[in-house]
Amino acid sequence: TSIWTRTDGVVDWRAAATRPGPRTENIEVPGTHIGLPVNPFVLHVVSDRLAQPVGEWAPYRRQPNLALPIMRMFADADKAAASVWDDLEEADEAVLGDYVSPLIELPGAAAGTG
Repeated sequence: TSIWTRTDGVVDWRAAATRPGPRTENIEVPGTHIGLPVNPFVLHVVSDRLAQPVGEWAPYRRQPNLALPIMRMFADADKAAASVWDDLEEADEAVLGDYVSPLIELPGAAAGTG
């Protein structure tokens, strides 16, 4: 699970976005870099992710009673992240080389073992 904000100011959201897959997800929240640790949306998502039983990963689903208008704006984070990865894959190999995001492309990350 990658939680990011386009208004981070320190980390470009495209560097924080993970490649969407069967055991990965992107969750965009409103806020700033320094505010993420105390952001109520982030705290809700992290607590939801930690409450999952071991070995029973499921993508985050917003609760209808928590669907505040501000969160509706950030519903397509996986779609935004996928477009970033599509752009990277289409870019000139001479420029990108073997680009690997240090945030998400760790061995076993996609399989849930890393």
